[in-house]
Amino acid sequence: MRVVRHKMELENIIKQLQDFSDAEDELQLSILDELIQNMPSGSLGSIVYEAFFRLFERFPESDVFGVFWSVIHFIEACEGFEPLLVESVLRKPCELNLTMINRLLNGGVSKVND
Repeated sequence: MRVVRHKMELENIIKQLQDFSDAEDELQLSILDELIQNMPSGSLGSIVYEAFFRLFERFPESDVFGVFWSVIHFIEACEGFEPLLVESVLRKPCELNLTMINRLLNGGVSKVND
């Protein structure tokens, strides 16, 4: 398990997520895919989860050639993302955040603590 060692690493992750601007750009897709593949496991904190959900919201009609499914699987393996997922759906429902809600419901989650 790789652990985030430092605040600058978190800031770099968030910046890369915020800088993603073109779901058709091969270089950006490659950078995003590499970021996801190298993400530290475990809970990353609300600011990183929020950056992921805002990324979904910016591209509501795309799964970014499957890269967003890697994001979903990564987030679902973490802890504490659920309240931010609900906020994302309330802010801007889209296929991916709604899919995650559905997966929580199918998994037996009926209440999300804030």
